[in-house]
Amino acid sequence: MALRTHLWLGVRITARRHASTNHALPGETVHLDYRVVPPPDSISQLRVATWNIERGYQLPKVIAELRQLDADLICLQEIDVGCERSGFKDVGLQIASELQMNYFFVCEFEELHSPLRKPQDQGGGIHGNAILSRLDFQTTCTIPHREQPVDWNTEGDAFKEPRRGARVTPAVTISTAAGPLRVYGPHLELFCGATARMRQMQEIIDDAECQLRSGKASHVLVGGDLNTGAHGFGRAMPRFARDHLRWRSIGYTEAEWWDKHFWNGPSNDQLGLFDPFDKRRDHS
Repeated sequence: MALRTHLWLGVRITARRHASTNHALPGETVHLDYRVVPPPDSISQLRVATWNIERGYQLPKVIAELRQLDADLICLQEIDVGCERSGFKDVGLQIASELQMNYFFVCEFEELHSPLRKPQDQGGGIHGNAILSRLDFQTTCTIPHREQPVDWNTEGDAFKEPRRGARVTPAVTISTAAGPLRVYGPHLELFCGATARMRQMQEIIDDAECQLRSGKASHVLVGGDLNTGAHGFGRAMPRFARDHLRWRSIGYTEAEWWDKHFWNGPSNDQLGLFDPFDKRRDHS
């Protein structure tokens, strides 16, 4: 469902099914607009931040840091809503309201309350990812990943994370002076290996190529947690490195392997995506 308005008093709420993130189910989205100042039609310089906020355990510090960063566009991963472990807060809503930003959230998982969980991991609510912006969202949607290396509906107990749902990536399009910008905020699967994560990223690339071919976007940005950690001690831990690349990529960090074989591969030629971070020190 899409809702457009030019009223800047109060809160605009758009949800596929529910008007509150407290009641969103896996795969559902919520759009909350806390901006109080009309945005520019477009922007020539875009300040971007991406952050896995680890469920919002340190929420006041997270908000303070984001306020200091003063970003125009923020991709957030691991947002808790109504979970015991994070004080039953709606973490994303609180961040968006404090920063007065446009907020698009997708629920990935219903985090089940269970004796299998430690107190610091206890659920009871939902969990997902979001994109925040000072600008209008021309479009919002999700990328439900066909590649699901973990079936969380049946395997969650084995990881001591009883939950229902699946990995899904939020996507928005915003207007910039250089043309429409397509933004993705993924949180790729941790408990697999590099091959499965690259297949999940390929699904994002496929969508981005469609956006470019149709003229709906002229530029693409991916800001998220790619979980590129299948190296070092991780190679010896099958739950974190479950494919042949755990040994084949010896001598590389996973981020270096991506840089050599994925970002520089033919599937990325049209988009020209690249990793701006240090491939040995930064792995997500």
